[in-house]
Amino acid sequence: MIKRTQTSIGPCDDTVLFEARTVMSEAARMQMLRIALIAVGLIATVGFYPLTVLWPSGWAWGHGH
Repeated sequence: MIKRTQTSIGPCDDTVLFEARTVMSEAARMQMLRIALIAVGLIATVGFYPLTVLWPSGWAWGHGH
């Protein structure tokens, strides 16, 4: 859905510029949020395991000083 708003620019009132704004529905927002959360979860799941294997001492708290 596109909303059109009128905005006057310049010294003349007859000069009108139309701005196009997209309005996202609640269902579309939820779908985009779901995609973002799945992407972040996959990156965390796939990315954290190699870090623990490649750099095991980096995850130890207070050991090996």
